[in-house]
Amino acid sequence: MSSHPSKIAPNFIVPDVVATAKYYCDVLGFTSIRYDGDPPVFALVEWGAVPIMFKSYPGVNVALSNQRVHEDVGWDAYLWVTDARRVCEEIRVRGGRITREIEETYYGCREFEIEDLNGLLLCFGEELSPDR
Repeated sequence: MSSHPSKIAPNFIVPDVVATAKYYCDVLGFTSIRYDGDPPVFALVEWGAVPIMFKSYPGVNVALSNQRVHEDVGWDAYLWVTDARRVCEEIRVRGGRITREIEETYYGCREFEIEDLNGLLLCFGEELSPDR
């Protein structure tokens, strides 16, 4: 009998875990779960069963984003949602920076992109039924 993962959590390196966790809660709709350290150097937020971890290191003053490698590398994370239009509007109302508006892709998703306060690029996507 084999075992398999039940979930995965990105671990983003950011300059300020408190400010980042606050942004993810206030703007993106996550819930803050915990902080570690005094002052905090680790934070964990969750949206339903989706956790994201943040870690800071002395002397690291920028987020380590895929976009810093090359602008065409892609997203730092892709989050599947059940209603991309509603999520996009909620994030917009709370002040989120939408960098790509809702669109339907050739691979069967309705998605949009945001850039967080650290420059991390997140894509939120909804799988469409074949008859859309």
